[in-house]
Amino acid sequence: MKKQLEIQDILRAGSVMRWNIVRTANQQTLAEHIFNVTMIARAIAKEMDIDDAEIIKAALEHDLDEVLYGDIPTPTKKIMKEAGANFDIIDNRPDRGPVAAAVVKVADFIEAMWFLKENKIGRHAEAALDNVYLSYSNYIHELDGIGEAWVDNLIESALNIIEKVTKGEFQIQ
Repeated sequence: MKKQLEIQDILRAGSVMRWNIVRTANQQTLAEHIFNVTMIARAIAKEMDIDDAEIIKAALEHDLDEVLYGDIPTPTKKIMKEAGANFDIIDNRPDRGPVAAAVVKVADFIEAMWFLKENKIGRHAEAALDNVYLSYSNYIHELDGIGEAWVDNLIESALNIIEKVTKGEFQIQ
């Protein structure tokens, strides 16, 4: 059953913790993650020279389901999806289209790579970071196969943003 999110649900994003099975130097809230993804997605849109309004909206809403069920670790989510679980439980989220969806997904990967690179502790966290890199690479390969003109622009823009984020030169104009 799908649920209509209320503002009281959304405001809890500052209390929902992420990375609950990965040891990190700092804890990250869902609200922090959503903000970071939104800023990265906005930077990618600027780099692509496309309007960022729909991308910002999509980024702000991309993980709001997690205010209801928490952050489910990727391996657990994968097993649950294979068993038929549906994590799309919010009723009032509009479809933003393939470009916005792809930009937000890429921004989500970049944010995870950045956060883990900055905060990982131990071998398990290193393996989690490796898994994020692999998942990002697989997603880019999938995108590359769809043959849309905007994909090359997204891939190049994402690489530029990754370089800026890792070098500490990240600015939004």
